[in-house]
Amino acid sequence: GAFVALMSIFIFWMSFLRWEKATGPGTSLLIIAVVFVSVLSFPNYRVVQDGIDVVVKTLDGPDAIDTVSSTFLSRNTIPEMLSNQYSEILLGLLNKETDGNENNLFEVPSDGGDLAGMTVEIIQNGSIGDDEYVIFHVPGGMWMVRAMWTMKGVTNPLAMFYNLFLFWGWLFLSLALIYFIPPFRTLRLALSKGMIPAALVDTSAYIDTHSSAINAAYGEEDNNNDDEEPTKQKVDLVNTDGEEVKNDGDEDATKKKLDLRGKLLRHANVLFGGNLATLTAFEPRLSRTGSSLPVCTWIRLKTMSDAVLKCVLVSIGIEELLKETDHEEFREIVKYHAHTTKSLKSCATALQTGKAAFDKDDQEEVFDCKAYDPFRMKVHTEAVVESTKSYLLAMDGRHSNHSGSPVSGFFSWATFNEIKLSILPFLFVFTAYLKGLASVLVMLCKKSYWVGLFVYPYSDLHKLIWCLKYTTGFVSLLVMTVYWKAFNERFSVTTSLPEAIFESVFSTLNGGWAMIAYCFATTQSTEGSVKKGILRALGTVAGGFLGWVALRVCQDSRFESGFNPYGLVSWLTITSTLATYSATNRGFFARLGLSSDFSFGPIYFVITEVVVIMYCELFFGPDGINDVAVNRVISNLVGIGVAVLLALLPPAFWGGSPYHCREIVDTIEKSASSYLQILLDCRTASESSDFEKISKDVLKKKDHDLAHAVRLHGLAKDFFEDASRLSAAPFLKTDPRLHLELALIALDIYVVSFVAIIASRIISNQKFRRLAMEEDIVRQKLESFFETFEQKKSIYTDVGNETKVLGVDIEGGDDEETKEAKLLIELFLRILRMLQQRVKSHHLALDSIKWGYRFRSSPSK
Repeated sequence: GAFVALMSIFIFWMSFLRWEKATGPGTSLLIIAVVFVSVLSFPNYRVVQDGIDVVVKTLDGPDAIDTVSSTFLSRNTIPEMLSNQYSEILLGLLNKETDGNENNLFEVPSDGGDLAGMTVEIIQNGSIGDDEYVIFHVPGGMWMVRAMWTMKGVTNPLAMFYNLFLFWGWLFLSLALIYFIPPFRTLRLALSKGMIPAALVDTSAYIDTHSSAINAAYGEEDNNNDDEEPTKQKVDLVNTDGEEVKNDGDEDATKKKLDLRGKLLRHANVLFGGNLATLTAFEPRLSRTGSSLPVCTWIRLKTMSDAVLKCVLVSIGIEELLKETDHEEFREIVKYHAHTTKSLKSCATALQTGKAAFDKDDQEEVFDCKAYDPFRMKVHTEAVVESTKSYLLAMDGRHSNHSGSPVSGFFSWATFNEIKLSILPFLFVFTAYLKGLASVLVMLCKKSYWVGLFVYPYSDLHKLIWCLKYTTGFVSLLVMTVYWKAFNERFSVTTSLPEAIFESVFSTLNGGWAMIAYCFATTQSTEGSVKKGILRALGTVAGGFLGWVALRVCQDSRFESGFNPYGLVSWLTITSTLATYSATNRGFFARLGLSSDFSFGPIYFVITEVVVIMYCELFFGPDGINDVAVNRVISNLVGIGVAVLLALLPPAFWGGSPYHCREIVDTIEKSASSYLQILLDCRTASESSDFEKISKDVLKKKDHDLAHAVRLHGLAKDFFEDASRLSAAPFLKTDPRLHLELALIALDIYVVSFVAIIASRIISNQKFRRLAMEEDIVRQKLESFFETFEQKKSIYTDVGNETKVLGVDIEGGDDEETKEAKLLIELFLRILRMLQQRVKSHHLALDSIKWGYRFRSSPSK
């Protein structure tokens, strides 16, 4: 009872981390490790509770067998190994005076090793042929648990954790060696030489195209692309599709802009959050490192990725906000942005060639320009240039930012910081689960969490229900294994092995494997659980069958195990390679891992085949071929069936539902309204220090809201990808339009963040603040936007197609600072209107998304 209760609490605790994809796989492994230790391995919960039997051979006949214990215990299993290990100690008890032992009870003396001081009992004696034997029963208890932690020795079956740590050490070492197999640094090179340069080139082309359209509307000469000189290094800049970027005057401008916009959306989706750049922290650098001091490259690549993403977002924003009919001041902003493309192209060239070949004249032209830059394109371009230089310098092992001799430089604070940044991702991986577990405890202890569960429409109630369902399925299988006698003792198939000995062995193993299959088959979404369950079932059946075929083909009595090990290794090598190849993405995405669509089938094919073959090779021998294969398949199908059944039982959690995207859109509206409320309420402040504090508070809130929105977007994306696997299936489909909405919503997460930045600038500047607060038309517009976002009326509002929001003539002879204020306010209002229009577009699109059993839309109320 205590074991089941503790396991239930543990699984419920773990389920909160299992919900998140970032920690989900690792959490599953942790759960599986506990199942292995407590159910599958030895001593498990049953042995600790019931104890072990030790078979002692007291007299050898003329044809003595090697071990009598194999007659009563499973061959080559740990119970038999323990019996053989302790048989000599217990045999010594029989050779001593046994008076007073009418009850067959013996106390092991102090020299009895692990069993010292314990009382053992003879439960059976007899003979097999001419071999006489006695069976002792050694009671279980906490001494076994203590032995699991304290004993050592690779041949000691009780030294579980000692040997388990050795096993994990060898496993991690083997996995680490994979990264040293060529080609090296594939993801790092793909980002720095492929995706990021392509994003820079397409961003430059998009800005140039927009600038050319504005120049053409006013009959001005287009000078955006006249900087190509014969003296410059000739490097073919390529876009996402590997095509050389050209300015074809005959190409349809509208089609070109739409094509570039689609590419920019893909770039934004790839660079979003800098996740790919962070993953390069786990890639080794094997060349040009011996002559330089330690340098962290992943943080520089992430900084560059974030800066490029901001340039991509700005290029999309200025095309929507600044039109051909705008005043000269707005056109100057577009022209200034067109100048920044020279620097962006230089960065793309430098990344593709690996050399920092920047044109100083281009840099000075951009950075020394005094043009008004409300979109902070200059800041983002400078960040791209500096991060590109820093990254290329870090990647070139012949150069370093450190000064002085290598010895003194190695012990400098700069080197210490580089080493600290390099190991930071590894520390995060090893501490993420500890922090996550602690955060779950803290969350469950808060009253606000339980009160917030019933706040409509978005709360953690659905997450709590999923965790309870997940725990219910696991605990049900555990209770069946522990308490249901028929399941506990007869959940097995024995055809060739002795039923009396192996039925209980297979029953225990099958119960543990059923729990493991359930754990891995259950995902966050209903579609994902069903489809992964189908893939796992197919892979398990195929793996079990081919494992059985391999054992039959390679059966050879000339070898001790009864199988030809060379044949088995060859068989596993060929089939595992073919399965892995079939599950691998094609093209560039092969570098990023296996296919998310159907790879679980081949994965579990390989796992099942290996388990079936190794069980027979190491433990059950040729007589167990049929039984091992059948029991392995049946136990997994039971766990998979429970996972699929619970996934289909209401309430269902649909990954193809627009629910998660609606939550992000509502969060965007809530954030926008909160920023506007702070801006409108700042009129009550009087001191300049108060305005500065409010301005900083807005930026802090922006950072918090951005992190929250990025997390929600990651969760929504994980749900959609989980539900989209096995796309060839004719059931439980996902609407591809939801994938597009996820990409568009990612842009607006940064748009609302930019609203906070401009609001902060207005609050901190007296001229900007006075124009926004004292001009009736401006204040009325802000109050109107605030009411729309606060009451979520965007979907009911017609924003129109007029470019201007204020219609204020900024050429009225005002001073430059006033013109700048009017310009900023006009752009601020345009951004709010664009955000309002996008929110409306999101709601309409999400209302038409099809999902669920019937694959139909469900508009929000």
